[in-house]
Amino acid sequence: MCGCDNNINVVDLPHIKIYTSMAEYKIKESFIGGKTIFSGGRVVSWAGDMAQEELAYLFEDVNGGATFIEKIGKSTKKSNEESSIKESKKSDSKKKDISKKDDKEE
Repeated sequence: MCGCDNNINVVDLPHIKIYTSMAEYKIKESFIGGKTIFSGGRVVSWAGDMAQEELAYLFEDVNGGATFIEKIGKSTKKSNEESSIKESKKSDSKKKDISKKDDKEE
């Protein structure tokens, strides 16, 4: 009926989308064009045009997948802006601490 009894590995797409939003995945150059058989009989042909979702699944959820795939962190404009704001807040608080020390010394 639903196919649940067939012991098929079902990938949770929202789970994989989280991985792909946080990083990019790339097949290591030395493995492109080759094939790998993972436990359970899953055969992967390492083509240069594999989908990010498939690479993310293999890297994060398949035992041994990280051997063949690189994880490249993403930097977004938003995260860069947030880090700039944090840095400016830190420098402002340091300036306040210094001025308080100067007031106490006098």
